[in-house]
Amino acid sequence: MRRTCILSLVLVAVLFLSCEKYTDNGMSHIPRIDILDVTPLSIEEFDGNVIVKLRYQDGNGDLGFEHPDSLAMEVKDVRLLNPDWYYVPPLAPLTATVSIEGELSIVLHGTFIFGNGMEEETYFTLRIRDRAGNWSNIVETPTITIYKP
Repeated sequence: MRRTCILSLVLVAVLFLSCEKYTDNGMSHIPRIDILDVTPLSIEEFDGNVIVKLRYQDGNGDLGFEHPDSLAMEVKDVRLLNPDWYYVPPLAPLTATVSIEGELSIVLHGTFIFGNGMEEETYFTLRIRDRAGNWSNIVETPTITIYKP
């Protein structure tokens, strides 16, 4: 009986600690992103840039880092094994604990074709990490066509 009681208390503690924290306005402390726009959807190999416009929300405002070597945005071309990383500056004052939301644009440079063809399709996944180490949801771009000139 005692073992069951202890196990129950441990389970309740784990459930409590794993719950998302929310601000008074209902915004989660775990960042959330959504894709607003991706342009263009057809680019020339090595020459075209894809611009991904994101909407972000964070309940405690700890998105972005002060130091430029702290890379917070993960962008993965699904054709590759490893993602690219991007710097995101602080999106609220570093000492503030405020709910934030806004828009952020990421420019993806130098997309290329792997094979011998004249055209190839891909898409990207993106997510962002806050200063507490929380990862946002993962979003996917629409399909992007890369072509040789």
